[in-house]
Amino acid sequence: MRSRGALAVELAGQHIRVNCVAPGVVATEMGKGLLGMLTQEQRAALEEQHLLGLGSARDVACAIAFLLAGTARWITGTVLVVDGGYTAH
Repeated sequence: MRSRGALAVELAGQHIRVNCVAPGVVATEMGKGLLGMLTQEQRAALEEQHLLGLGSARDVACAIAFLLAGTARWITGTVLVVDGGYTAH
């Protein structure tokens, strides 16, 4: 399997950008099911680690829309972390 960096290099000549989006915990139906398996204390601790709270599908979609837009035309081979600050600490 090729890495995103290798694909970005390989496809740049065709003006194809290769990026990844890495979301934190997102409050979707699947996410709610997983969160439902946690105790209240575990869930509170997890939510507290996301500095801006748990994300929504819209939060992730907006990040993807940014990468698709012309304003991100010079971004390739990167990972956009969309995790409400989870990895900030």
